[in-house]
Amino acid sequence: MKGRSIVGLIVNLIILGICSLPAFAQIRSERYPTDREIQRLIAEFRNDIPSFRRSSDLGGDYLKHPRQKQLFEQVKLFERAWSQVDPAVAPFLGTWNAGAPDWSIYPSTTRGRVCVIFNQPSRGGTPNNSYFSLGSVSNGQLRIKGESFTGESYRIFIRESNYLGGMSVIDNRPGISAYVWRSPLTNFIQSSITDSQKTSRIIQQFKAAGCTVSLPSQR
Repeated sequence: MKGRSIVGLIVNLIILGICSLPAFAQIRSERYPTDREIQRLIAEFRNDIPSFRRSSDLGGDYLKHPRQKQLFEQVKLFERAWSQVDPAVAPFLGTWNAGAPDWSIYPSTTRGRVCVIFNQPSRGGTPNNSYFSLGSVSNGQLRIKGESFTGESYRIFIRESNYLGGMSVIDNRPGISAYVWRSPLTNFIQSSITDSQKTSRIIQQFKAAGCTVSLPSQR
């Protein structure tokens, strides 16, 4: 029994560590991971998925709630509709989060391209941090080059099961964070973005890139 308790504690600590990574998602990622680093991180992510499913913090039970299940079905319908037009980007679409920060990934009129908005609401005296990125999808990987407040930020996203994995390199250490697909896309103007100039700039970038919140048939 004591051995099981120790193992359980270790698993919980690992899950807690993974859950805490998105809190630092606004920190600049210095470069894209190398191909070797990407393969290692993907393998780690796949191995951790059973632990994610057992964790209430990472959405293991959230689909048991009727409202969350309804939102999930809306996202699936949106993905299926866009898969008929742009199957490469469709699996990434939606708002993904694991706590306060989230990534909203929108389809574009340009095949293989998406608009990505990172948003971390202000809390505890910490200012809101939001930025816009264009992303491209190839070989099942979504790559973005963002505009975090610390400078250019390089990230790669993958989709595994119902999870989004966000890869980054911080202090020359590659890592991957897990995000849960919780909600469908809505109007991208976040009420938590209090900076009117930033909001206006994001709107302009979004429109210029031909991105949308609509189904393909409604464009």
